[in-house]
Amino acid sequence: MRDVLQGKSAPLAYLGAAIKTLTPDLAEAYGLPGPWGSIIASVSDGSPAAQAKLRVGDIILSLNGEDRQIAAPCCAASSNPPWDRR
Repeated sequence: MRDVLQGKSAPLAYLGAAIKTLTPDLAEAYGLPGPWGSIIASVSDGSPAAQAKLRVGDIILSLNGEDRQIAAPCCAASSNPPWDRR
């Protein structure tokens, strides 16, 4: 942020996945107790999300130990992702 405020460029974060808020209908279809969390809607080939083995239909219920009520904010993908996969 400091670089941007000083007029410098900053690298953009890129996950390579579309993440949407889980709807009540989707929660029911997946057998979840309620409509909280996020669902992976798409994953770009060769992206950090693909390298982290995210798949269309994966549901994110928490991120870094915090429950997700709406679409999860983007985070850095790694070989040890900080989300719970169910």
